[in-house]
Amino acid sequence: MASRARLGTIAADATARAIADLLRDGWLRLYAGVRPADPDDPPRPDLGQILLAQLKFGDPAFSLPSRGTIVAGPFAEIEGAAPATGRATWFRASTALGATVLDGTVGRADAALILDDPQIPMGAEIVIERFSYQVQEP
Repeated sequence: MASRARLGTIAADATARAIADLLRDGWLRLYAGVRPADPDDPPRPDLGQILLAQLKFGDPAFSLPSRGTIVAGPFAEIEGAAPATGRATWFRASTALGATVLDGTVGRADAALILDDPQIPMGAEIVIERFSYQVQEP
């Protein structure tokens, strides 16, 4: 059986802090459709990867890391109402200039970002109660 390398707490916190710094004043965007194979692949509306909502991270974007986990503060603003109707299936978090930092799944359970109802109607205001990211359990 192959063993997996693990980060110590100091390394996990440093990695989480770097991610939090990259997302300062950045964006959390929710999409419908199949998540791209690579986080650096742009969304393709022709493949059903439709933007459903975008929220702006604050400054600072996250709390100080604890054991590799950061928790987002309140989002600074909602960038208008939902521009389309659809079921949010994935998200992308990016810098203020739009460079991808990370992406993940969206769902009611067993997903990186949990929503009470991933079905987003056009014109709805989106509220994210809590968004956290964990580098790994040290």
